[in-house]
Parts: sequence; C-alpha cells; structure tokens
Amino acid sequence: MKKLLAFSVVFMFLLSCTSNQKQEQEAVVAKVNVESTPDKRTAINFTEFKDILLLIPDTVNNDARLMDALKKRCSSRDYAEENLSLEQVSNLLWIGYGVNRVDGRRTAPSIYARYPIIVYAVFPTGIYLYDAEINTLQAIVEGDFRTAVGEHEFIRTAPLNLLLVANMNKYVDFSFIPENVLTTYAMADAAFISQNVYLYCAAADLATMVRVAEIDESNLLQLLKLDNKTHQVLLTQTVGYKSKS
Repeated sequence: MKKLLAFSVVFMFLLSCTSNQKQEQEAVVAKVNVESTPDKRTAINFTEFKDILLLIPDTVNNDARLMDALKKRCSSRDYAEENLSLEQVSNLLWIGYGVNRVDGRRTAPSIYARYPIIVYAVFPTGIYLYDAEINTLQAIVEGDFRTAVGEHEFIRTAPLNLLLVANMNKYVDFSFIPENVLTTYAMADAAFISQNVYLYCAAADLATMVRVAEIDESNLLQLLKLDNKTHQVLLTQTVGYKSKS
C-alpha cells in the first residue's frame, strides 16, 4: 500500500510538472508579437531582440510520412520573404539537431557522439544560437547579417538561414587522429543535420537549400566571438516559404 501511495504521489508530481511546463510555454507564445498573414499562417514578428523559448515538438499528432518527404525532397533558390512561424522554427530545429533522449543525445547522429556542431539561426533581425538542451534560441548579435552567410541573391530575401559551425575542441582527446580526418567527422555530422532539415522542409512544404560556406569565415567567426583556431564554418542552409512568383 505504501509503495502504491508513493507511486501515485510521484505520478501526480510528474503530471503537474508537465502541465506547468505546457502552461508556461503557452504563456510565452501568447506574449510573442505575431501578425496574421493572408493565408492565416502565424508569422514571427521580431519586435524585440531577445531570447526565444521554442515550442516542444508534437511527435504524435502529425501526418508527416518519411517516404512522402523523401519523394518531395529537393533544393530551391526561390523564397518568399514571409517569416516562418514559431511552431515551424521549433520543429525544424528539433528535427535537425534536437535532444531526443534523456542522456542528451540528438536527432542527428554524431561520430563518436562528440556533437561538435553549433547551430545558429540567422533571421533578418539578428543571429541566434540554438540551445537544444533548454530548447531556446539565444539572441547573439542584432542586425541583418544574411549577406554574411552567403553571396546568393535568394539568401537576402529568405526568412531563415542556418549556420553550422564546428567546435573542434570537442575532439581534444582525439589528438592521435589527423586534423583533416577530424574535420571530415565534423562535416559528416553537419551533413546529417542538414538532411534532417531537408526532410522536415519537404514534409512541411517549405523550400530549402544547403551550401558549403562561401563566406569570409574569419570575419563571421569574429562576429560570433568564436576562436578561428578552434572553430570552422562548415555549411549554411536557407529555409523559407516557396516563392509564389
């Protein structure tokens, strides 16, 4: 009887925590200043440059199908300027590189489970760091830096560009492995993330395109306050609504 009572108390506590977390997130979402678009999508309107609490992805109530996403997967150079919704950005980042196990491991595989990739979200209003452990976008640098992550014209109109940076300090105990091989490991990890994003975009009817970073890496790392001796910019990936033109 005592064990049953203890179990009931623990269960009610966990249920209460889950309910409280949901209420807290709903409250945060309610505070986000949004605008209704003609097709009733709710777009993020960045009126303040501050951290963004992301939504918990709904992994149960969705109609996404892997085979259908693979069938639709493609790259696009045509983007509408409309901002993505908080729900879309939350799903995209979690599917790309979110935590999906209690031990902190991610939705994307990592060679030797080092997880060296840092994901930045570059919006028209600033650059944010994706913190998967607390499911938040941390405001890093305010301003429009889309031209800093690529020279293509479509980058300047798309609402989101992901920036994948390798933190080579994650391999500090792998000094016996040649540096170029470690870079290959990191690039493979970045490619896994990129493909996850591709599949989400295909399932969500969004446009995307990945590129090997064609940028001024030293200036970009300086902007992000990262050491250029231990960090490498690997990939950038544009995401947005498909252009209607």
